[in-house]
Amino acid sequence: MRIAIAGAGAMGSKFGWHLKRANNNVTLIDSWDKNIAAVRKNGVIAKVKDQEITEKMPIYNPEEIDEQRENVDLLIVFTKSMQLEGMLNNLKPIISKNTYVLCLLMA
Repeated sequence: MRIAIAGAGAMGSKFGWHLKRANNNVTLIDSWDKNIAAVRKNGVIAKVKDQEITEKMPIYNPEEIDEQRENVDLLIVFTKSMQLEGMLNNLKPIISKNTYVLCLLMA
C-alpha cells in the first residue's frame, strides 16, 4: 500500500515506522526543516526491546510535493488543526478520488 504521513513528528514517525515495518511503501511529509534533515540522514529510529531499529524512508517538505509524485492509497494527517487546510492544499498532487484520508489532529 502507498501511504503518505503528513506531520512526521513523534506520532507520525511512529506510525510511519510501524507501517514501513509491515511492508508498506511509506513517505513522510513534514514542514520542520531540522526534522527533515535528521530523517534523511539517520532514518526513523525506534527502540524495541532495548534494541534500536532504523527504517530509512523518504521525507519531503509539503512544498516539494509536485505533479511528478504518485497518488497515495492512504494519507494520514498528523498536523495541528489550524494547519490542516494548508497541508491538504499542498498535497493535492498525491490525492486522488481513490485516496483515503485519515486525520488525527492536535488542537
